[in-house]
Amino acid sequence: MNALVMYDHQTDTLWSQFVGEAVDGPLNGTELELLPSRLTTMGEWVREHPDTLLLERGLLGAAFYPYQGYYMEPSSGILGEANRDDRLDQKALIVGVTTETAQKAYPFSAIDDVGTLNVIFQDLDLVLFTNTSGDGINVNEGGGSDSRGGAVEVFDRTVGGRTLNFKQFEDLYAFDIETRSTWDKRTGVAVTGELEGQQLTPIPSFLAFWFGWSDFYPDTEVYEPDS
Repeated sequence: MNALVMYDHQTDTLWSQFVGEAVDGPLNGTELELLPSRLTTMGEWVREHPDTLLLERGLLGAAFYPYQGYYMEPSSGILGEANRDDRLDQKALIVGVTTETAQKAYPFSAIDDVGTLNVIFQDLDLVLFTNTSGDGINVNEGGGSDSRGGAVEVFDRTVGGRTLNFKQFEDLYAFDIETRSTWDKRTGVAVTGELEGQQLTPIPSFLAFWFGWSDFYPDTEVYEPDS
């Protein structure tokens, strides 16, 4: 289904990269624990963590990125779409969130429009923050930020039993209406105000093309501004 399949050395079980689940072999059906992660640039990461270690890949100079043109091509993976879903453009980038019973896709374009998005999905009160700084992630050949570029962090917006509502402050910061505390959108940490030092709980999410997400989750919900 156009997604990487890996094997483990201990059992030769095959694992789907997209869903983190064994799809063939002795561990078939086993699910790996999904952990939250950040999509960021090397420059931004080193500024935050100057003593970071880097895994050398044995390459000289900057690594060549072979998929740059693929983002702009109309083709869908190697095999094409298994489930044609015209609710979004097939190459639209989405942020996907899942629970045990449901999935929802949040298009980059909708999040970029506001920078900070408060949503409710199932019983989860979530906030989606864009990283739109000059060092933001970009997948466009010509540079600049649009619905195909950027990074999105997803957090639980409940702190100490209280649900917070966030507003955009500037590119990398937001404030909550309830306490007027200012939050770093990349880390989910309050940097000023009543809640200074508090940290929002990160929520595991997926960055994916719409055609890939809808293939694996054909019953997925799609976020609309009034949903």
